[in-house]
Amino acid sequence: MLCGLVLAVIVLHPISGLQMEDLAFDLLPSAGEGERMADQGEKITRQAMADIIKSRTEAYILDKAAALEGSLTVKVTLSEDDIPVPVGVTLSGNLSPYARSQLTNVIEKDLGISKENQLWTG
Repeated sequence: MLCGLVLAVIVLHPISGLQMEDLAFDLLPSAGEGERMADQGEKITRQAMADIIKSRTEAYILDKAAALEGSLTVKVTLSEDDIPVPVGVTLSGNLSPYARSQLTNVIEKDLGISKENQLWTG
C-alpha cells in the first residue's frame, strides 16, 4: 500500500505544478474564423435550398408537360433572395400550340412565373 502511495505522489507531483495557462489549447476558432465558417455554412445551405427548389420546380413543369403529352427541356431561373423563388423559365421541346398555352397558364397560375418570364425556344 505504501508503494502505491509513493507511486501516486511521483506521478501526480509534476501535474500539481501546472498552471491553467499551460493547459490552454487553441481548439476553438478565433472570432473572425468563426464568422467565416458561419458565412460558408450559410452559403452552402442557401445553395442546397436553391438546388432543391430549382429541381422540384423543373420536375413539376415536366410532369405537367407530360400530362399534356409533350416532351420538354426546362431550365428554371431563381431569384437572388435569401429564400430563392422561381422567377423565370426557359422551355424547349415538342408541344402542340394548345398544350403550350395550357402549360403557360399552369406555370403562371401555380408557380407565379409571369408569361413575360417564360421563354419558349425551338
